[in-house]
Amino acid sequence: MNKETKNIKYRLKKPFRYALWGLGVLCLCMVLVSAMGSSSNKTVSNVRVEIIPTEENQLLVTKKDVLSAIVNQYPHDINTVVISKIEVMEIESIIEKVPFVSDAEVYFDAQQNLHISIAQEKPLVRIMAENGDNYYLNKEAKHIPLSNHATPRVLVVTGNVPKYSRNEDGLRGEKLKELFYVVEKITNDDFYNPLIEQININQEGQYELVPKLGKHTILLGSSEDLDIKFHKIKKIYKEVFSRKGWQHYSLIDVSFKGQAVCKKD
Repeated sequence: MNKETKNIKYRLKKPFRYALWGLGVLCLCMVLVSAMGSSSNKTVSNVRVEIIPTEENQLLVTKKDVLSAIVNQYPHDINTVVISKIEVMEIESIIEKVPFVSDAEVYFDAQQNLHISIAQEKPLVRIMAENGDNYYLNKEAKHIPLSNHATPRVLVVTGNVPKYSRNEDGLRGEKLKELFYVVEKITNDDFYNPLIEQININQEGQYELVPKLGKHTILLGSSEDLDIKFHKIKKIYKEVFSRKGWQHYSLIDVSFKGQAVCKKD
């Protein structure tokens, strides 16, 4: 067989292969469309809710909370309506309005099971103000109500806390912004996050820090020069308390500029 004959056969085979590939793709599409059409006329087999636990292995929201929200707010009964009429994005939107739900993903599998996968909110701090306000804030300073199912162990703020207020740009009010700045500084620091369990705002608007160990408090004062104040406090812990023991002191005062005072019992 000469070279020209081989080239002619190759040119004939190449379009034939393309035709076979196209036919295969067409058949696959027909199968998928048929399957979708078949499933769209069926109802939901099961509703399967998966909630990812917190780092403390807690469930702040339950399957019952999620299904109740769907029953009360979705216009169709998901157990009886045909799948073609179920809007998964609308269900996701409803679920994401449930307290302690950060993100929701809703989808069907090939067996007509409706899967609901939920990521929970991660509270950063709990506000327990003297005016009666009691709620959580996450790392975006979003207001989160208390959970009926679990109590996350997080930093607590007490005392003269300003009322929560927020718009599209974030927190409103300088005092509230200042408080959240102090909270972020503590929770993002490898030394202070495990050390401090409470921030109290006294009647003068000064910040008082309460450590997890010992009977002493730390008078921070304002949030001005916070990095300098934190450096002084850390130095006292490492150079003074490590030698003499923190149990002998009742107060660390860094509220005045350029000063750090330790008071004994």
